[in-house]
Amino acid sequence: KKEVSTAKEEVAAAKRKEESLETERAAVVAEGAEYEGVLEKEWAVLKAGSLDGKKWRERAKHIDFVLKMLEPAGLDSALAGALPIAFKGKPVERGPFAEKAITYAEDLLQKVVIKLRERLNGFEAE
Repeated sequence: KKEVSTAKEEVAAAKRKEESLETERAAVVAEGAEYEGVLEKEWAVLKAGSLDGKKWRERAKHIDFVLKMLEPAGLDSALAGALPIAFKGKPVERGPFAEKAITYAEDLLQKVVIKLRERLNGFEAE
């Protein structure tokens, strides 16, 4: 009886672990989709400079959202201050510092997506 009880407990523990992993996997999938969405939508619009001066409120919302998404990726205060200024001008008007800030921030976003994909592959291996 003791062995059966122990086996049942082990099965229950394994099921809880599997459910926990599935929940965590779903969270990683959702987070990855959110970051990929940022790259495809808000980031692409800002980088292309397609929101002219009349749409400054919409541009400001995009910038705020991108900055919020960059925080867990390692956004430092200098980059947080540089990006809003860099995104205000059209791409042809941006100087080398603005271009560097945009490139660096895009790399941060890409790294987050890569890390999330690696975590997702780790779930599939388990």
